[in-house]
Amino acid sequence: MDPELKFKKINYTDVSLSGGYGYNWVFARNWLAAASLSLALGYKSSSSDTNHSTFTLKDFSFHNFNIDGVGRFGIVWNNMRWYYGANAIIHTYNYHKSKFSTNNIFGSLNIYVGVNFGRMK
Repeated sequence: MDPELKFKKINYTDVSLSGGYGYNWVFARNWLAAASLSLALGYKSSSSDTNHSTFTLKDFSFHNFNIDGVGRFGIVWNNMRWYYGANAIIHTYNYHKSKFSTNNIFGSLNIYVGVNFGRMK
C-alpha cells in the first residue's frame, strides 16, 4: 500500500454558498405538489496527520471549489382535518483531488399522516 495513503486522522472542511428555486402547485382540490432545486458553490479542504493538521492561507487553492446540489420534492393531500403526504430530499456532493475523488448522492424519503387539531369542520 502507498505510504502516503496511511493515516489515522483526517480534518475535512466544507463551506458553501447556495441558492435555488422552489415551486408549489395546487393541481387539484386538496392536493399540493412542491419542488425545489438548490445549487451550492462549495469550498472543500482536508488535511491528515501525514501533513500539518491546521488550515493556513497558503493551503488555499482554487482547485478546491466544487458545485453541489440539493433537490426537494413533495406531494400532500389536505382536507383541513386530515393530511397525507410524502417528500424526498436528495443531496449531491463532489470532492476531487489528484489522489482521491468522490461523488456522493444520498437522500431520504418521508411518508406521513396527520390530523389538524386547531380547525375542525
